[in-house]
Amino acid sequence: MKPITIQQTRELIESAQKAKETGIGLTKVFAEFAEKTGRAKGSVRNYYYQLCKRARDNKSVLQVYPTLADANVKKNQPFSTEQERRLVDEISEGVRLGKSVRRVVFELARGDHTLALRYQNKYRNVISKRKAALYADRTEELKQLSTEINGLVERIGESLRRENFMLKRRVEQLLRENTALKSALDR
Repeated sequence: MKPITIQQTRELIESAQKAKETGIGLTKVFAEFAEKTGRAKGSVRNYYYQLCKRARDNKSVLQVYPTLADANVKKNQPFSTEQERRLVDEISEGVRLGKSVRRVVFELARGDHTLALRYQNKYRNVISKRKAALYADRTEELKQLSTEINGLVERIGESLRRENFMLKRRVEQLLRENTALKSALDR
């Protein structure tokens, strides 16, 4: 996909600024821009917020897009390890009691939709990482088990080859003895 041009970026910033002034949500701005440019709404949203963050941290971006100084985008506040653990525990407990993740999240956010979305995203992210880690652990365990099984099969195979060799020698010896006995009986 082609990158967003400087002109398109200016249009996006202007649309976002007008939306804020008139009380329209940015979601609508992102959706309209996405449709106009053939991009995904989420990609447009991510681009806008990334641009706002860069403008906050880098004055040269503000020189190119001076209206971003008024963007007033909140800094992302990361969850502490304890907050993350508590959030996941509370949501998991609610789910065990038969509630949906969304319902538990909404209750925890006390009706604040923005906070509820933040909680839900954090929960899904943590659960996804846990599943990936569990999958990686299981994959490693399977590799180890496979190595052990292959070693066992090899040892059993070697033992069977030795036994087979010994049995062949014994059969040859018995055939010689049988031939000798047959010869002795025929005389």
